[in-house]
Amino acid sequence: MSRDLIERKALLLLPHIPLLVVSQGAEAIIFQTSVHPYLPQLTSSDSIYIIKYRPSKPYRHPILDKQITKHRTLNESKLLLKLLSLSNSNDIINDGAVLTPSLIATDIPNGLIWLQFVGHFLNDPDGVNQKNFNNISSLKNYLWSIEKKIPLHIHSNLKEDDIISQSLEKSIISINYKIKNLLTLIGIEIANLHIFDICHGDLTSSNIILQKNSNYILKGINIDIENDTDTDGYLPYLIDFGLSFQSNLIEDKAVDLYLLEKAIISTHPLFANNYYNVWLLNGYKTGYQLKSKKLNNKSYINQHKTIIKRLDLVRLRGRKKSMIG
Repeated sequence: MSRDLIERKALLLLPHIPLLVVSQGAEAIIFQTSVHPYLPQLTSSDSIYIIKYRPSKPYRHPILDKQITKHRTLNESKLLLKLLSLSNSNDIINDGAVLTPSLIATDIPNGLIWLQFVGHFLNDPDGVNQKNFNNISSLKNYLWSIEKKIPLHIHSNLKEDDIISQSLEKSIISINYKIKNLLTLIGIEIANLHIFDICHGDLTSSNIILQKNSNYILKGINIDIENDTDTDGYLPYLIDFGLSFQSNLIEDKAVDLYLLEKAIISTHPLFANNYYNVWLLNGYKTGYQLKSKKLNNKSYINQHKTIIKRLDLVRLRGRKKSMIG
C-alpha cells in the first residue's frame, strides 16, 4: 500500500488533526501532531504528540487483518501501561524503572496509539536545532554525532576489530566516561525489563531515545561505573513495543540481547565489539546485581548467569547460520 493511500486513510480516522509523517516501517507509520486527543487546551504550536498507525494489509484476509491489528495494538498498549504501573519513578537504578513514552489514547480496532513525545532534536552540523525526526535524539544518532568527531584519516584506517588506545579513546574519539555510563545505564534498564519478564523484540539503537534530564546521575551504584557518574544529562527511554511480549524463558531474553548486539554491530561497527556491547552487557549484569542486593535474593545472580550462557549458544547459532547462508 502506498504511503499516500495510508496517509489518506489515517486522515479519515483522524479528521481535523494535522498529521506529519515521521517514519514508516513494515508494520506501522508514525505521525507527529500538535493536537492532544481529548485536552485541546494543551494544544499549541510547540506541542508534539506521536501517533502510531497500523494500516490494513491488502494481502491479508480482511477478517484476519482486523484480528492481527487489534491483537498487536492491544498488546502494545497493555505492555506500555504495565511498564508504567511497574515503574514508580524515573529512577532506573534504585527503583528498577523502565522508562517508556506515556500512553495517551488508543483506538484499538483501527490500530491507532497516541503517545507522549520523548527526546529532543540534536543540533545539525551548522549548530541549528531543527525539528527533523531524522535528527531525533536516539541512541544511534547520539553515538553517530560523537563518532563523526573522529578525524577522517583515523576513521578510514580503523577496522572493526581494532583495539583503540586509551589516549585515542579520550582525546580524539570522545568515547568517554559519559558514553560508558550512559550505555551501562541502558544495560541496567534492559535488565529491569527482563526482570519484569518482558522481552522487547526489537532492541536497536534507534528504539532507545535519550531524554534530557540534567539532574540525574548514577547514584547508589559502584559496579562497573567510573568515578565520573555523569551520563551527559540523558535518561534512556525504550520505544516501539510493537514486537514485545511477556516471557520468563531464558531463551527469549538471550535472543533479545543477541538482537541488540547485532543491531549495535550493524549501526556502529567500529566500536561495537570492544566498547558499546561490552558496556551494555556490563550494565545488564549490574541490573541483576542491584536487584539481588535490594531483595537479598541470589537467584537473580544465577538467572543472569544462565541468560549469558544461553546468549553464548545463541551467538554460536547465529554464526553457524551466517556461515551456511
